[in-house]
Amino acid sequence: MKILHATDTYAPTVGGIEVLVHDLAAQQVAAGHEVTVLTRTPGLTGVGSNGVVVVRDARATRTLVAEAETVHAHVSALSPLALRAAEVAAAQRVPAVATVQPRWSGAWP
Repeated sequence: MKILHATDTYAPTVGGIEVLVHDLAAQQVAAGHEVTVLTRTPGLTGVGSNGVVVVRDARATRTLVAEAETVHAHVSALSPLALRAAEVAAAQRVPAVATVQPRWSGAWP
């Protein structure tokens, strides 16, 4: 299955969402899936040592969603990329799921 994870933050940043997406994507590759992570976090683009393709260009959202069989949006208090990927998936009728991260306290005044 072709899976697209959309997350506004990813490695090399380290935090809850970044670790969750990294580990989940690596397990999916190990299970035989084709996995891409779309993120806005600066860093290297390409195939990681775990077999996960990382794309660091939000302009690729429509193309990557169209190529995916399912989209997993990882949403936090401020997630314009993840939310946009879910919106594009809905418009293109690509199955999608959103995981909402619970740490929202202090996100707004």
